[in-house]
Amino acid sequence: MIFLKESATIAAYEGARRGIQKGSTNQDATQRVLNFLEEREIAHDKSKCIKISKPSFERAETLQHVTVTVILPIAGNLLIAPHVIDEMNLKASVTMRKEYRNESG
Repeated sequence: MIFLKESATIAAYEGARRGIQKGSTNQDATQRVLNFLEEREIAHDKSKCIKISKPSFERAETLQHVTVTVILPIAGNLLIAPHVIDEMNLKASVTMRKEYRNESG
């Protein structure tokens, strides 16, 4: 459980770190999270495992906070009988400030 929580936190950190860079998009942040999870062979649902706050990386002003939340299913990631954990998830969030506002157009 500690490994899974740590992995969710690091994945959120990696995504946020990518997203706050000048010119980075939500897709850049999302892809970094997915790559990290795949590197660690962590089961996840690509369509549901990442949430990015509003304003997003694309719309945040310089030094405005953006939060990346990573949600991982416990089932498939821990050696616990599925009926014990049912549909439980583990969640971690990281908030960072956008380094520079993205240029328009």
